[in-house]
Amino acid sequence: MVDILTEVIPELVNIILKTNDVLNKKNTGEYEVSIVFGEYASPSFDTVVETVGKAKTYGVMSIEQCIEEMYGDTWTDEEKKEEIQRIKEQNGYLVAEEPKTVDDYDMSYTDDNEVETDGQEG
Repeated sequence: MVDILTEVIPELVNIILKTNDVLNKKNTGEYEVSIVFGEYASPSFDTVVETVGKAKTYGVMSIEQCIEEMYGDTWTDEEKKEEIQRIKEQNGYLVAEEPKTVDDYDMSYTDDNEVETDGQEG
């Protein structure tokens, strides 16, 4: 995002300055506009972890969004997906499929009627 703003804002300011020249009936000047965000452009990883951690703790951010906010363009989609899977496994979020059970109807039906509805041989 910062990279895009660093490109777009100087172009916009340049157009505004040239438009101002035209409106004031001056020759349009050649302007060299640059922008530097400095340390405010990219918060430290520690700051991101703290902010994202709080959002997750307060229940206002999903695991998927946490990973996206923390790693953004530095990780591939596959790496993010794997990390989300690991976190869910570690925290017990993944639900295992329940084992199949046999209900009374299934127990009472056999070809040779060896098993009755109470589950005992007859």
